[in-house]
Amino acid sequence: MKTQLFFHCYKKHHRSLLFAVGLSLFASTTAAAEMLYVQPSSEIPMRRGQGTDYKIVSIVTDGTAVEYISEKDGWAQVKLKNGKQGWILKRYLSPTPPLTEQVSQLSTEKNTLTAQVSSLQSRLNELTDAQGQTAVELSTCIAERTDIRDRYQSLERETLDVVQTKEALLQARKDIEQLKQENADVKIANSVLKKNESIKWFMAGSGVLLVGWLLGRISRKSRRKKPSLLS
Repeated sequence: MKTQLFFHCYKKHHRSLLFAVGLSLFASTTAAAEMLYVQPSSEIPMRRGQGTDYKIVSIVTDGTAVEYISEKDGWAQVKLKNGKQGWILKRYLSPTPPLTEQVSQLSTEKNTLTAQVSSLQSRLNELTDAQGQTAVELSTCIAERTDIRDRYQSLERETLDVVQTKEALLQARKDIEQLKQENADVKIANSVLKKNESIKWFMAGSGVLLVGWLLGRISRKSRRKKPSLLS
C-alpha cells in the first residue's frame, strides 16, 4: 500500500515538474513573440516617424532584437535595448530570431533541460532510497507490531490466569470459612453431646443407687416381718 502511494506521489510530482518545464518554455516562447528581429540585411535605419522624410535616430544591424510597440501604414514602432524608440519598415522585421540566436537559445534550453533532468534523476534516486528505507522501516514496524501483539495476547492469557487464580483463591477462602464454621458447630455439638452423656451416666448411676437403696429397704423390711409370722 505504501509502495503504491509512493509511486503515485512520484508520478504526480514528475508530472508537475514536466508541466512546470512546459509552462516555462511556453512563457519564454510567448515572451519571444513580443520581440521582433531585423531580417538579413546590412543596415536598417530607424527613424523618428513613419516615413523616409523623418530623421534617422539609429542604424539597426541584421539580427538585432527590437521590442515591438505598435504599427501604422507599414511602419512598426520599436524600442531598442538601449531605450531608443523609432519606426522601421515592417517588412524588415520578423518574429523569427536569427539562426545564431536560435542555436544559442536551443543550447541554453538544452542545458536547462539537462540540468532539470539531472535534478529529477537525483530526486528520483533520493525517492528510491527513501522508498527502500521506508520499506525497511515498514518491515521493522510489522515485526514490532507482531511482537507487541504476541506479548499482548500472552499478557491477556496471564491476566486471565491471574483472574481465575484470584477467583479460585476467593472460593477456597469461602470454603475454609465454611469449614471453620462447620467445625465450630461440630465442636459445639460434641460438647453438648458430651454433657448429655455425662448427664445420662449420672442419671444411670443415680438410678442404680436408688434401685439399690430401694432393694435394701425392701430386703430389711422382709427380714423384720419373717420372725413375727413364725411365732
